[in-house]
Amino acid sequence: MRYLTQRRKDAKKKLRYCFASFRLCVIILLLLTIVSSSYAFQSDAVFAEAEKLRSEQHEDANLKAIEKYRKAAIAFQNSGDFKHAIIALRNAGEILQLLGNSAAALVCYQQAQALTRKTSDLLEQPRIFNDLPYLHFIDGNSKDAERNARAALGLAHTLRDRAVEAEALNNLGEALYGLGERTQAQEHEQQSLAIRRD
Repeated sequence: MRYLTQRRKDAKKKLRYCFASFRLCVIILLLLTIVSSSYAFQSDAVFAEAEKLRSEQHEDANLKAIEKYRKAAIAFQNSGDFKHAIIALRNAGEILQLLGNSAAALVCYQQAQALTRKTSDLLEQPRIFNDLPYLHFIDGNSKDAERNARAALGLAHTLRDRAVEAEALNNLGEALYGLGERTQAQEHEQQSLAIRRD
């Protein structure tokens, strides 16, 4: 009888321990959810500020927008929202490119590309590949511009994204023109125009 009584007490202790552990796990999950929601709210707010600053279209606002996009990208990554982190980095890169800071723009695009590879995000990859030729046109590197335009074009075909395809064809035409292949350049640019007219 004592043996059974002792076994019951041991079982009750183990059961209490299991319930306490379960409650602790639930509390931890709730805290993680709250923290994740906080990051998501923060990143959305910072991204919205960046968008507003970018729309002002003057240099001071653009410089502030770049910093906001970078902060938003970090916050999005912390909350696990890599898609929006990629978009924030691309936007920062676009502004840097327009301001003539090609090296910093390239860093943003490369960071965005690294995230697309990490997440296998096929939707943003061709857009980034289409952003890169513009940097290469500035530094006269038509070969890299061609390589990136062809990568964008291949992904655009895979995704059946006509807008990305049109931009990739135009970029490819510009790159080929820079390489002295005028006939092919014109063909690609004509194909780009035909898609944009549809």
